[in-house]
Amino acid sequence: MAATKSPTPDRPDYKRPELVEILPSLTLMQDLLGGTPTMHAANTTYIRKWADEDPAVYRIRSRCEQLFEATGRTLSAAVGMMYARPPTLDFPAMAKVLEDEHWPNIDGAGNSGHVFMKRFTDVATRDGVAVILVDMPQQPTDPDTKQPIEVTSQVEEALDLRPRWSYYPRGQALSWWDDTVDNRRQVVQLVLWEPTAVPERTYGVKVVNRFRVLNVINRVAYWALLEEIKQSGKADDFKLKGSGTFMNRKGDPYDRLPIGIAHTGRSDALMQGSVPLLGVAQANLGHYQLSTNLRFYLDLLAFPQPTVIGKLQGTAGTGGQIVPGKLKLGPMVVVRLEGEGADYRFTSPSPDAFNPLQKAVERKEWQISQIGMSFLAGDTRAAETAEAKRLDATAENATLSTAAQGVEDAVNEAWVHHAWYEGLESDQAPSVGINRDFESVAMDAQTMSAYVNAVEKAGLPGRLLLEAWQKGGRIPPEVDLEELEMEMLAAQAAKAEEERQAREASLANMQGDTKAKPALDGDGNAIEDGEGN
Repeated sequence: MAATKSPTPDRPDYKRPELVEILPSLTLMQDLLGGTPTMHAANTTYIRKWADEDPAVYRIRSRCEQLFEATGRTLSAAVGMMYARPPTLDFPAMAKVLEDEHWPNIDGAGNSGHVFMKRFTDVATRDGVAVILVDMPQQPTDPDTKQPIEVTSQVEEALDLRPRWSYYPRGQALSWWDDTVDNRRQVVQLVLWEPTAVPERTYGVKVVNRFRVLNVINRVAYWALLEEIKQSGKADDFKLKGSGTFMNRKGDPYDRLPIGIAHTGRSDALMQGSVPLLGVAQANLGHYQLSTNLRFYLDLLAFPQPTVIGKLQGTAGTGGQIVPGKLKLGPMVVVRLEGEGADYRFTSPSPDAFNPLQKAVERKEWQISQIGMSFLAGDTRAAETAEAKRLDATAENATLSTAAQGVEDAVNEAWVHHAWYEGLESDQAPSVGINRDFESVAMDAQTMSAYVNAVEKAGLPGRLLLEAWQKGGRIPPEVDLEELEMEMLAAQAAKAEEERQAREASLANMQGDTKAKPALDGDGNAIEDGEGN
């Protein structure tokens, strides 16, 4: 992802203020989805370092705990629920070539439309906004006359001329202009950042920054590709790698940008909107921070620290001077102290001191489950009739429906551009539909996996799984879910209590063993105190 700071507006790598403002949230989402290694690498961002904390101690503390991957599991469950039923596809008879030849390899890189859609859905749901570009081939020219060649079906097949789709995450759509055209708000200029790996010397590769500039001038859509040139001691320059006009197979210029924009969060403006799972991500981050602290101090509890109260007894040196005593640790070692009240012991924090921190971790898990469930399931009404539930699904009862609708709109808009290249009107373009009636999805293996991931891995309430199983036919309709849920909760509580008692017993044994160890003299005998103990 591009750096947060934005260059000046006269450079192609300039970023709109709206993007700069949302970049920290996008980075948090990406880091959480990157898992434990990514969070450990970014620990200075997420785990606070105390002012007087030794750097070596901070490094250990900030990397001692694994990430609870609730955000990733919730996102996977969301995409899984959207694609629990395959998307519906409608290809008009005149678009047969699009179904047979283009859809199975929609991006020109071997990925089918289904694979492309699912990957695009994952990115769009993660970021709240994502863009599909339908890149149209340039009209070929005769090598001798340099005149444009009519693109017949034979020429198109011979030269493999066809639109190709690509998608861009929100962080790569750096800047844009929008305007009202034909009574519709449209993006009329868009800059897309394309980090590209290119060969370097014999075997290496390096990443160069390229920027695809799309704009509409006098109702004609153009594109240009710029590459950043690094210059030692000078400001970066940009080299034009290519440019052209978006045209159909007949050579007619397009009057709009061939893009589809998915808004999967709350949005009231083009290219802007909320990050749908940001609440889950923020609660997930809080859980990671609390869990890191808890894990570090539990480690300290498992290893009591040697504590000296008073002064170590010195030894006589040459010339009669007293050499200060040194503390040595290990088996068969005597610790000699002097002075009133001197004492040597192993100390550790009290287990009771960690109860508030443990409860805070559990509270964060509860918050994650509530926020995640509200995104995946929305409000549930057990007493609704079948007709009321159908109306709820139509009205997008779940926030997840908004994400599905946004992806569907972007893909269908891309199909309109694709069909235009082939000479088809918008009403002749193919269309897709993504499942949004999540409550009545058949409980097949893929759907069950999505729900189990959401409940077990992301910590969502078990009631969500029970309701889904009953609606999917896995639990008979006459079974009382409330009673079943109470039995599940009672079993979970009993198991948690058993584990708690085992932990406390283990800690008590550790502390008892520590306190029972006496100081030893040089012969390995216990040192008695003045009272004969």
